[in-house]
Amino acid sequence: MGGRRHDWLPEAAKALLLRTVEIGWNREMGGFYYTLDWQDQPAQADRFWWPCAEGTGAAATLAAIDPDLRFELWYRRIWDFTASFLIDREHCGWFPELGPDLRPVSRVFVGKPDLYHALQACLIPLLPTRGSITHGLRDGGRSLLGG
Repeated sequence: MGGRRHDWLPEAAKALLLRTVEIGWNREMGGFYYTLDWQDQPAQADRFWWPCAEGTGAAATLAAIDPDLRFELWYRRIWDFTASFLIDREHCGWFPELGPDLRPVSRVFVGKPDLYHALQACLIPLLPTRGSITHGLRDGGRSLLGG
């Protein structure tokens, strides 16, 4: 961490994730709402791929540094939703957005806008929690080539 220590960061990250899943996760159908209004109610009910990718990485990292079972459970819940609805098994990649009925739509994004969110969602849980993905791969993370 560049020689700097910020003791408040883990607690802030835990609080942020727990608050986000409390107000932003659709309890009936799963997935994060795209936006909330000022009263923390869904303003845009579509679900996008990148909040699940970010949530997967955050929950996995917090589960690795804190024995609180909620982080592991959220990692699994977010990943289960991703595997069930966001991964495009026919054309590969992830669907970038789902409508309220969890079917792919193209209202904001056309095609597959990026791969890095999906890639980091898959890599972060496999790597050490210290530092970046690049450092994790360089410094002893699991081999992507199976070796």
